[in-house]
Amino acid sequence: MSTVDKNKKEEMIDLTAIWNKYKPFWWVFLISIIGCVGLSLLYLKIKSPVFLSKTLVMVNQEEEEGAGAVGGLGALMSSFSLGGGSGSNVEDEMYKMTSHTNMVAVIKHLELNKNYWSKPGIFDRKVWYYGNSPVRISIPDAVLDTISVSTKFKIDFPADGKEISIKVKQGKEGTIFKGKTDKMPYSVKTPYGTFTIDTTGYFVKGEELNFNAIVCSPDESIEDINERIAINQLSKKANAILVDLEDVNTKRAEDLLNTLVTFYNERAIADKNEQALSTSKFIEERLIQLYKDLEDAETKIEDYKSQNQIVDATAEAEYTFVRKERIEAGMLEMETQAAVLQMIKDFLNSPENKYNLVPFTTDFPEEPITAYNELVLQRLKLESTTKENNVALKSLTAQVDAMRKNVIATIDKQLQSTRIALADMRREASSAEKRMTGIPRMERELTALYRDQVIKNEIYGYLLQKREENQLTLMRNRPKGKVIDTAYTEIEPISPNKYVIPALGLILGVGGGFILSNLIESRRKRRNKKSTTSTEA
Repeated sequence: MSTVDKNKKEEMIDLTAIWNKYKPFWWVFLISIIGCVGLSLLYLKIKSPVFLSKTLVMVNQEEEEGAGAVGGLGALMSSFSLGGGSGSNVEDEMYKMTSHTNMVAVIKHLELNKNYWSKPGIFDRKVWYYGNSPVRISIPDAVLDTISVSTKFKIDFPADGKEISIKVKQGKEGTIFKGKTDKMPYSVKTPYGTFTIDTTGYFVKGEELNFNAIVCSPDESIEDINERIAINQLSKKANAILVDLEDVNTKRAEDLLNTLVTFYNERAIADKNEQALSTSKFIEERLIQLYKDLEDAETKIEDYKSQNQIVDATAEAEYTFVRKERIEAGMLEMETQAAVLQMIKDFLNSPENKYNLVPFTTDFPEEPITAYNELVLQRLKLESTTKENNVALKSLTAQVDAMRKNVIATIDKQLQSTRIALADMRREASSAEKRMTGIPRMERELTALYRDQVIKNEIYGYLLQKREENQLTLMRNRPKGKVIDTAYTEIEPISPNKYVIPALGLILGVGGGFILSNLIESRRKRRNKKSTTSTEA
């Protein structure tokens, strides 16, 4: 006989031995299986099913205006990633959508920090309420924001409506109130504030109701929601965001998802408009000043022509422009760059603009101005809702000050680079001037006057273009997140699994049968041993 055949025979003997050993205990296995499977089915009957709700949002990738900025500003804008900004970063928008601020606003709006349910019977599922609760518990918002522990209510309404039993637990302190009343509304005073209990239009008189509620702070609700919500980008190349939420109440989950997207879009539009208004104010101020400067430049040219009796300045300067075309063009570009850089630096150094948003952010995404503006915007919002000595405000102010220094340092480096390039060009211009012995002094002076006028015209035209773009930004209130699929819920619950739970019950039933059979057999052997010992004695 081969080794394989021998092993198969031994396995057959072992299985036969096991069958013969446990066959007399078939009734134990039957009872165990029926009991465990029955308990699993009872669990399925009692346990509230959890459903998965989803919404799909497409992040709009708006290309910013400014790629065709006028004249010599093109190089400057390229060096700072200006003029033609990239679209939104999808991951950043995901963080904004599920940010703490946005979640708190949604929770307060929908009152998701209040959970209501009833338990009709011991073998019945919980009835979860949302928007149709027969009982409502109220507390002032100012008090709710300060509560650090959850408050649990158990309210029993008898069918006759008399002697309504109220039991309140708060945090780790246990039961802090227990009493009865025969009318509503009813106020319960706790160490953290006074709660008001009242019936709603959904309350049915003459029916017994075992009502339960949990009221907690928005922060505590966020922790619970974060465990059940998921937000993902469909793919690295897609701008679509999928948000899903697990909940026992499908209407509540769908409202949360829809409101989350709505509030996200409202905040995005408000932030964009606030930035555009700040930019508009700055542009208007600069346009007024530049218009005066242009008038002064034109007056100087007119006076110079009159004093020097210049009839055709273009013809007289033609030879100079031909010889110095390349150098002058480069100097004009560099001087324009330096002027715009200095304008931004002066704005940052101005005390009155210390905590104002920096304009031209649409031409300056990401680093460094966008990050600075976002930090300033956070400070402005926090400043409007807190006192001056608020710790968070002080910390945010310090961050703004530090980041302002970094931005100014970046601009200084760019200014230094521009000035070095300009100095090189001026040296080239000086070398060319030595070869221009036949050019009159007045022609050089007139060229300088023209150059000053052109620079101011360049900046003035650029600001006019930015003003139009800014007006379009204010008028265009397209949602940042376009809803592809409004919130919907899958038909089948994700838990508990109606197939897995009974299967586990069956497995436990079989395992329990083996354990109980061994216990019975062990007990029987001990009893027989005692009987044999008594007989021998």
